[in-house]
Amino acid sequence: MSTWIFERGPRFWMALASAVAMLAVAGCVSPVRDSRQVQRTALFQGGAIVASPAGYCIDESHVRRRDQGSFVLMAGCAHIDGEGPMVDPAVITVSVLPDEPGVRNATAEELAEKLSPNAAPLEMVNGEDLALVHLASGGDQAMPGGDPRHWRGSMVLNGHLTGLAVYAPRDSRLAGAAGRRLVTELADTLRNANPPARLAEGGHADDARQGGSDQAQDRPRGALGTFLSGLFGNSS
Repeated sequence: MSTWIFERGPRFWMALASAVAMLAVAGCVSPVRDSRQVQRTALFQGGAIVASPAGYCIDESHVRRRDQGSFVLMAGCAHIDGEGPMVDPAVITVSVLPDEPGVRNATAEELAEKLSPNAAPLEMVNGEDLALVHLASGGDQAMPGGDPRHWRGSMVLNGHLTGLAVYAPRDSRLAGAAGRRLVTELADTLRNANPPARLAEGGHADDARQGGSDQAQDRPRGALGTFLSGLFGNSS
C-alpha cells in the first residue's frame, strides 16, 4: 500500500497551510468566494462519498482525487462563499485510502502511537467504529494562527480507511471538547452518506461493517501501520 501522504509529507502540510490561508479562519483572512456551495463529493468512482457537517462546506478547489488516496478540505460555508449560517471557524480535512479487503479500523491507542509517539494525547476515545485522539500539539503547524490542540480520527467506510481532522484557531472552543462533538458529527455524516455495501447472499451485517469479519480482526499490526502511514504520514 502506497504511503501517499507519508511520501509527500512536507509538501502535504505546506499545501494544507496554503489552502487554509485562503479560508476565512478566525475572520483574519478574506473568504474564498464561490458561486455555489458543495456539501457532498464522490471519490473512487462513487465508492466513497464525503459529506460535510451542517454549516460547513467542501472547498472544491482543494479536493484531491488520486488512485493512491484522496483528500477533501472543508470550512464554514459562510467562510467559503459568504453565505450560510455562522459556525465556529474551523478547517476540517478528510483523507480516504483505496478500499482494501479485510481492512480494520485503528484503535485510539494505535492512532496516538502513530501521531504522537513522544507525548501523551489529551484524550483518547474508542467508539464502536470510530477512534479519536485529542492531540496537544501540531495544530498550529497545519494552519496559520491555529491552536496546537486538535482532533484526529479514523474510521472505515465500506472498506476505505478514512482519516478525519479538525483544526481550529487559537483558543477556539473547537480546540477543546467542542471539537470532539464536531468530529463525531462529521463521522456520523460520513456514515450516513456511505451505507454499508449490499450484502452478498448469505452474508452477515457484521461482516460487511467490519470489512471482512475474522480477516479484519486478525489483520497484522504492521499492515495496519502501513495504512495509518498512508492516512497521516509522519506525525512530525
